[in-house]
Amino acid sequence: MDYLPPKHSRYNRLNNQAGLTLVELLVALAITVFVGLAIYELLHGIMGDWTRTEANANVTADANIFLSQLGRDIRLAQNPNKNTKAVVVVVEKKNKVEVKNHRLDIYHYDESRNTYRRIEYLVEGSIENGETLRLKRGVAETNDPGSGENPQYGNIANWQILLEGLDSPAIFYDRTADVDDDRRLIEVLATLSDKKNSRPQYTNFKIQTSFMSRSQQLGTGG
Repeated sequence: MDYLPPKHSRYNRLNNQAGLTLVELLVALAITVFVGLAIYELLHGIMGDWTRTEANANVTADANIFLSQLGRDIRLAQNPNKNTKAVVVVVEKKNKVEVKNHRLDIYHYDESRNTYRRIEYLVEGSIENGETLRLKRGVAETNDPGSGENPQYGNIANWQILLEGLDSPAIFYDRTADVDDDRRLIEVLATLSDKKNSRPQYTNFKIQTSFMSRSQQLGTGG
């Protein structure tokens, strides 16, 4: 009987130690979970920022390539005949409704090949139908410059996609003060948005710039 109290006391101490260890385990587990969640949120934020930065960089690069190509095409433009300007903002009729500012025709002449070229920039797609608007570039060539207004030189087979996610099909504007001037002042107004993702990967990118064509006449055609 003299040994029972010490045994009972030791049992209580072991019990108490076991209880403290369990509490410590739960605290450690809670801390681990908290730190893990914090690290996850940090990495998720970093990855999201990296994705957006990369997407913005890609959109900026695409826009710069487009503007560089367009500027070069406009600067080298030449009147194919006396009835057509070197650069034309085309007005078309679709379902008896005029469609403006969505298409630009630029004319070149390659003297080394004796080839006349029509370069077309076209915004395609329909916002009403939920389609993504995209800008493409194509080239049609011929050996005959034609004498009519805005000759087409045939259909374009191969198109190059330059931009996607335009907010409006109307991006080309002829700001030339004198309608008879051979030189044309073309303004480009466009906004690019991420239309592919429910959570946009890049912020809206705005384009606003102007190009002036040179006064170059071929003096051919009727």
